[in-house]
Amino acid sequence: MTQIATTKNELAVQQNSHPLLAPPAVREEKTEIFKAVQIAFAKAMADLSHKGMSTEDLQYIVNELTKNIRTKPNLNNIRANEIPTAFANGVRGKYGEYFGLNVISGEFFIEKYLENDRLEIAKTLPAIEPPKKEVILTREDRIKFAKAAFEKFKFNDSYNDLGNIVYDFLDREGLIKFTTKEKFDVMNTIRQKEYQRLSAPTNTREKAQFEAQIQKMIDSNDSIIPAAKRECLRMFFANLKENSKELEFESYDKDNKDLTFSSFGKKGPKSEGERNEA
Repeated sequence: MTQIATTKNELAVQQNSHPLLAPPAVREEKTEIFKAVQIAFAKAMADLSHKGMSTEDLQYIVNELTKNIRTKPNLNNIRANEIPTAFANGVRGKYGEYFGLNVISGEFFIEKYLENDRLEIAKTLPAIEPPKKEVILTREDRIKFAKAAFEKFKFNDSYNDLGNIVYDFLDREGLIKFTTKEKFDVMNTIRQKEYQRLSAPTNTREKAQFEAQIQKMIDSNDSIIPAAKRECLRMFFANLKENSKELEFESYDKDNKDLTFSSFGKKGPKSEGERNEA
């Protein structure tokens, strides 16, 4: 289980997987967001010794928050496992004054969490390293790897795609839609930048080395293509970020039917096998 611990001087993430590698609320299952809000709200009420709310009111608030968290652009980037932390910080006054526990204060806690705490958590994202050649990755492994790379890019505005692993996968998936002409334009831009760099040696040894590299660059595209792919990936990621989009590989069930607390019981939702036995 992922736990987020904060102190005055540091934020530590003990993890089996980093919180930001989970799907954002806009792509998460509705049941997961519902459960996270339910837990966060119940904990906040217990911390405040708040006992004056009917089950009907509580159910309305949790369902309304679930819907808004999944649909509002200023909220839907939060992960389910971050929601309890946002509430815990909010009721303790970290984000300033609020008025009671309700839909508005819940949205306020999440919005302030994303504005104030998310960047610190993003800094703890694990370094993304290309897998060893002998590892056979499934499509799901590659999707997770690509999403992690995009999360890294969103906070650093850069990602060094060693071996062009992410670019090649996204290109095969049909997500990178540059035309052949656009790809060649990028290659030509990279070639010109590299030529300019190699045309300014600082000493005799560097001059001989650069001349050899220039000749190699003229003879083949072997040194240009990897750099051009990295630039295309940067452009693709930058466009997603600019338009507030996420990497999408498959459709998700966007069921909007309200859920009830009794949908889960104390042990959570039933598995498919349990439902069949029933």
